[in-house]
Amino acid sequence: MPGYQKHKAHKVFPNLISQNFSAPDANQRWCTDFTYLFLKDGSVRYNCAILELHDRNIISSITDKEITSDLAIRTLKKVLQSQSKLKGELILHSDQGSQYTSHAFTSYCESVGVAQIMSKAGYPYDNAPMERYYNTLKNELIYQHEYKK
Repeated sequence: MPGYQKHKAHKVFPNLISQNFSAPDANQRWCTDFTYLFLKDGSVRYNCAILELHDRNIISSITDKEITSDLAIRTLKKVLQSQSKLKGELILHSDQGSQYTSHAFTSYCESVGVAQIMSKAGYPYDNAPMERYYNTLKNELIYQHEYKK
């Protein structure tokens, strides 16, 4: 994939929800992932989004030229700043991408009290809500238009 660099995982977390993608209340379980967006001129943009599992709404989304742990941190910061004080434990589910296993991202999550859990490596079904969101976004919006830089 363009712009992708493999890095050794700093920290990997267990998958504690085992495909139970529900949450009785808001701000209990969120999912996150990245996707590639190919532009008409051949360039690539990377989108990082966070989905609220309670109502299946996207609550944060940032697109950038690079796929980095900084993009993941900025996406999480954006939603945390927009929420009123969180009550109880917030679980953030992701895949085992290097952006989410990096020292920078895991340290940031720890510093703001966000508990990380992760899919099994190479098993997208464990992050199905995000995979479905990106499939819908691409098929119903992105592929219907031509985007430039």
